[in-house]
Amino acid sequence: MKTHYDVLGVPPTAKQEQIVAAYRVRTKMLHPDRFDPDKQRTEWELANEMIKELNLAYAVLRDPANRSAYDRTTFVTTTSPPPKAAAQSPPTGRTNSPPPQPASPPRAHFPPLASGSVAFAVLPNHAKQRLRSRYQGSVPQQFKTPLARVSLAWIVAVGCLAGCILWIVSAGQERWQNSDPVETLTFIGALAGVPFFLSVFHIVRWRSSPLKRMLYITPLYVVETRYHSVRYWPVWSLTNISATHRYYNQAYTGTDVVMTFGKDVHSFRVRGQILYQQLVDALRVFTDKCFSAAFQNDYQYFRNEDDFQGAVPSTRQQGRTSWGSALFAFVAAGVLVLSTTGMSFWVNQYAPKAKPISLGTNNSLRRPGQTNRNTNFDPSTAVAVPSLSPYDRSTDPPNGYVFRNQLRTGHGTLKIINGTSYHAVAKLVSTVTNKSVFTVFVSAGDQYTIRNIPNATFKLAFASGRRWNVLTDGFDEFAGVSIFRNSMTFDTTTAVEGDQEVTYYHTMEVTLQPVAGGNARTDRVEPNVFEQF
Repeated sequence: MKTHYDVLGVPPTAKQEQIVAAYRVRTKMLHPDRFDPDKQRTEWELANEMIKELNLAYAVLRDPANRSAYDRTTFVTTTSPPPKAAAQSPPTGRTNSPPPQPASPPRAHFPPLASGSVAFAVLPNHAKQRLRSRYQGSVPQQFKTPLARVSLAWIVAVGCLAGCILWIVSAGQERWQNSDPVETLTFIGALAGVPFFLSVFHIVRWRSSPLKRMLYITPLYVVETRYHSVRYWPVWSLTNISATHRYYNQAYTGTDVVMTFGKDVHSFRVRGQILYQQLVDALRVFTDKCFSAAFQNDYQYFRNEDDFQGAVPSTRQQGRTSWGSALFAFVAAGVLVLSTTGMSFWVNQYAPKAKPISLGTNNSLRRPGQTNRNTNFDPSTAVAVPSLSPYDRSTDPPNGYVFRNQLRTGHGTLKIINGTSYHAVAKLVSTVTNKSVFTVFVSAGDQYTIRNIPNATFKLAFASGRRWNVLTDGFDEFAGVSIFRNSMTFDTTTAVEGDQEVTYYHTMEVTLQPVAGGNARTDRVEPNVFEQF
């Protein structure tokens, strides 16, 4: 005899909230709308019968008064008083046995399978083998999807190695200054060591773990494997499931699935809408099979499909290998940082020195308190030195000769037009370090464009003169030093125009000579200020 409690799958001692929750779950699973009445006629008719039975059971048990009356008539049996002995009955030598009591009605309910977290190391051997088989795909009745991938970690690790090699190559281009070693250690440690450590840790943990980050839907459980531990929940304990499909710039990035098992809420990320639909279909199929087996008291089905028979929840040994993976990744990152730093310093020792830009020897002729006319940018104020040898233009550097270049990447450009009769040495100075990041020679009446300027703020200073001295790397006939009053900010932005993504960046143009309608102003500075840049 099947009771209303058996229909709902709850014990007779269940509380009202348990009855309500069980009714809601079974209504979702057994509703006839899930079946096509034309193509699935048998299943549709069976679902109608089961939903009627379910509604009747819930209608009785949800009301406390009706439930009490039902319990009294179903589980409390009354026995009639024993018949009186017949008068003067002769002894027969036999004793009268009491009348047989009615047997308790059979109960059809789910076996006591609970959710839990178990360390893989303490699982029974058959459970370990079953999980390995599920990962290899040799078990047919299951759904699985990865929750984490290792391909991105490989890309990051290889990128860090390539970046360190490029940094070593760049170290051989120009001798460092005093602050460059600090920048080297900061760059290698922050931009290479940290991501390399994280990627190697993920790779080693993935390779060394007996389990991978996977989500399985099995005939009895929802299983999440986490490298060295397993979490699982019975499929019939699922009370709610929801999904959020995520998009970034109109591109699908994944689906966040939230499953509610009673009071426990857990979220998972699946990498495809088709995978999510397959997950939901697997839950429906396996839940229907569990309900069918429970209604028919088919406990053999549960014994055959139980992956965690004999498993005892434990947290021992979880994280041991993770600590080993972290230590290995830390050592690997340390070796990368130290080897790259050492190779960079060794290569930089043999790199050519940056040529210092001096402003000639005429600056020392100015006495204290005397105004130096040569600091005026006006070419008419230039003082000729009678003892100079005839001007040999072949000793002048070619236009665009670069003395210093620390620009690596960027989109900004700065066009320098020298319309004067004096050569110029222009310095693009960072406002953060107050040091030149690009120094170039611009010939008189010529121009040069500085490229690959990153997003930052700079100021431009230039020294003018004639007669370049290759011995002193400066002008023998010095005209003056000027600096632009306003700084220059370079920025790169992206915008979506129609179906295309467009990148905008700053391009600037300056002239070293006064022009009509110009909007830039310069200030004269002392030569030693220019030399400090």
